[in-house]
Amino acid sequence: MMLDPVAAFLTSVLFTGLSDRLGKDLGIIDFLGRLKLQARPVSRLGGLGIFCSVMIGLLMLPPEFHVALQAQA
Repeated sequence: MMLDPVAAFLTSVLFTGLSDRLGKDLGIIDFLGRLKLQARPVSRLGGLGIFCSVMIGLLMLPPEFHVALQAQA
C-alpha cells in the first residue's frame, strides 16, 4: 500500500519524460513568442504523460475501490 504513491510518482516522471521526448522528435512543440513565458521551446505532449500516469495509478487501486465506485454510480 505504501508503494502506490512511489509507483505513481515514478510512472509520472517516466511517462512525462517519454512524452516530452516524443513531442520534440515529432516536432509537436510550442515555440517561443512574445506572450510566452518559457525560455526555450517545449513539447506540447507533456499532458499525455500526466494522463497516462493517472490512468495507471487508477488501475493500481485495489479491487475493493473499483467496486465502491461502481456502487456509487
